Amino acid sequence: MKIENVLLSMGIIMLSAFPAFADSLRIEEDKASSDPTIVSVVNGQASSIMFENDQIINFVLLPDQSRTVFTPNAPIDSGKTTALYLRKIEEIDVPGATKSNSPNLVIETLDQQGKTQQYEFIIDATGSATDRDKIIIESAPPPPEPPPEPEPKILTTVETTYGSATPEDVALGLERAIDEGSISADGTVAAATREYIALVRNGNSANDAIAQTDIPLSVVAELGRLGQEEDAKRRIMPLPELPLGSRVK
Repeated sequence: MKIENVLLSMGIIMLSAFPAFADSLRIEEDKASSDPTIVSVVNGQASSIMFENDQIINFVLLPDQSRTVFTPNAPIDSGKTTALYLRKIEEIDVPGATKSNSPNLVIETLDQQGKTQQYEFIIDATGSATDRDKIIIESAPPPPEPPPEPEPKILTTVETTYGSATPEDVALGLERAIDEGSISADGTVAAATREYIALVRNGNSANDAIAQTDIPLSVVAELGRLGQEEDAKRRIMPLPELPLGSRVK
């Protein structure tokens, strides 16, 4: 076997023997600050805690440093610290310090508005974990946009004893009233009614059109009722009889 292949095979074997980062564990800042997060630390490898929520680390406390130490990615007092890297070390005695099988790590952060937040992590350095951790603290997603306010419904009808009368019903009622002689075709009522019909057809509400024309609602409603009656009458009116032998074209 060629030496290159031997070295390549050895490299693959050696790389596979090292623990690798587990899939990044992303935690929203609200949950991370309310519940402790477990961090696995293994021999000879660094585990990371990274803040990707626009918060800066300004204080770190690791009560038991007999088996685990941390390194920030920038000096804590620099105002640029956004990550800590944890490493497992040979167990040592720290004068005056007590030891724990699951020590905690407390991190205090500062956001852009100067508000502090505290996070707690529980370190698992027992060697039982096969993967070192990569923990990312991220901002909570923004709340969903509220649905747009529905467009106000423009009421273009008036109520009569037969239901809602449309501008077309009012127009037909005006035509009937003029034919019957109860309204003058050239009078102020007819003019105001025609203006009302035009305003509603152009997108104004029935109430606005009534207010702009000064026509009483009772008049519009009565003309609408007449138009509904006339419309119903025309619908049921029988067709004229055709002369015998004629054909419908």
